[in-house]
Amino acid sequence: MVTAQAQPRAITREHGLDALRGVLMLLGVALHSVGSYKPNPGNTWFHDPFAFSYWADFVLGSIHTFRMPAFFVLSGFFGALLWNRRGARAMLTNRFKRIVVPFVLFALLLWPCIVYTSTYGQQVITGAQDAVGPALERILEVGFIPPETVHLWFLYHLIWISLFVTGVVTVMERRSMAWPNALRRLRAICESPWRSLVWLGLLNLAIWSALGWRSLPTSTAWIPDPVILSYYVGCYGLGWALFAAEFDLPSLTKRCLTLVSIGFLATVIGFLSMDPTSGLPDVVPRVMGCVALVTLTRGLSGLFIRFASAPSGVWRYVSDSSYWVYLVHLPLCILVPSLIVTWDLPVLPKWLSAMTLVALFSFATYDLMVRSTAIGRLLNGRAYERYSLKLSLTLSLVLLGGMTHVMANYSPLANLPSPWKGGATIEELLPNEAVDFPVIESVTTAHGCVGLGAYVICPYPSPFNEANAKCEELEGGALALPDDAEEQERLMAFLKRVTSHTIWIGATDQDAEGEWHNLAGEPLTYGNWNTGEPNDYGSGEDCAVYRSSDGKWNDRACRARMHFVCERSPPR
Repeated sequence: MVTAQAQPRAITREHGLDALRGVLMLLGVALHSVGSYKPNPGNTWFHDPFAFSYWADFVLGSIHTFRMPAFFVLSGFFGALLWNRRGARAMLTNRFKRIVVPFVLFALLLWPCIVYTSTYGQQVITGAQDAVGPALERILEVGFIPPETVHLWFLYHLIWISLFVTGVVTVMERRSMAWPNALRRLRAICESPWRSLVWLGLLNLAIWSALGWRSLPTSTAWIPDPVILSYYVGCYGLGWALFAAEFDLPSLTKRCLTLVSIGFLATVIGFLSMDPTSGLPDVVPRVMGCVALVTLTRGLSGLFIRFASAPSGVWRYVSDSSYWVYLVHLPLCILVPSLIVTWDLPVLPKWLSAMTLVALFSFATYDLMVRSTAIGRLLNGRAYERYSLKLSLTLSLVLLGGMTHVMANYSPLANLPSPWKGGATIEELLPNEAVDFPVIESVTTAHGCVGLGAYVICPYPSPFNEANAKCEELEGGALALPDDAEEQERLMAFLKRVTSHTIWIGATDQDAEGEWHNLAGEPLTYGNWNTGEPNDYGSGEDCAVYRSSDGKWNDRACRARMHFVCERSPPR
């Protein structure tokens, strides 16, 4: 860590970087809305069973590769700028008003909204007779204190990082500590597109390799993961050091289009290499991820400096509105896909429709309720004149009225495309089998669980423990777990016929890391783990999944939402 210069540095407002920071926050709308259309639900809050594609994984991974590192580097640069202009006290006061207060307020206000929208969506895809009532009741059951920081985790990390960096820089200034030679070297490296790619790419590769990362993990816990927090401290510190080194920002425009092209290509290669059938070693996605991180961060910074550095009312509006849009978008990204689940659209236009509706409502409410009010002063430091009261009021009322109308006229899903493999019906997939359909009467026939012999497969995503609880409703059953290769083949033959999803099975090491056992607590006597699995990626994968494509097992975070397969007891 290095200090900002003691003498005020003559520097004008960095409109290009400010616009980039705003766009990075707005990308959260794309990130969290596309998750509903992944082929496997994973950690998504809502999953559309009728519209999903592997390109959704690509979009999500592409954004996630660079977005948060770039954000923290920019935050460090702007933090040093603020320190240099106003001093430590003013910087801390600014961070408290602009980060701590909004974080606390919105963490408390948004949690009930997230609980409501996620429960509403879950009711929709399970074909429940009522969705609104259980969603409201769920808020009272869960409570109003958020158990995690959810999508506000980066603000929470930024609070800790700001406190830490302030302390370090204060000590360094009091002891007159500085490393001018190191700053000159850093500046020489970062002002060159190729040297920065090599040195920063290798540094990230070393870190990722040492930690076993193939992509960037996140931590939403109230006690931050020290490793993840330290990584983002490094990103923030890099931005701070670049300011202190009087980094030449226009140098970022060198080869910026080339770097963005390389970053996109690396993202594509990294995504394809994660497919186990690619035959590529595990190091490939890690290398490609590090290349994409550096090239996209630097390349996009250069593009924004080149094309958005002049004062612009449009870019200024985007930058000012981005904070509000990011704060409020997650409940909307959960709710809107569940409201349009019945739209008979291909996955791409469906996602674009959901994302557009979320963005329009977020921008409209910003202009109507925030931009010229005390909320705007809290988030942006001052209030601004609205763009158009008539337009924002009309949009807000129309969109709010439309969402309310859909929820008020909720009816269970029926006569819609099948959630099973290829959109086929169970009768088409299992024409010569005697199946139980539906197994649970409270779930509609179109989206209920299907029983075949000893097994029951349920095509709606649920967390691991919730999935097992639902299995227990089936004659005292539990999540299925093959005991030997013969049962593995029998289960795989069933699953491959009806689904292409990843499925929960009954193995976990939640009690003690690395000590895998079945749900009766007995150590596993058989396993069909994929190469390199289980690996506890991100220090949070404690439950087993079954890939219906090849029958291999992986470990995943237990809170992820997956389809699941039960074994009835006694089997029949």
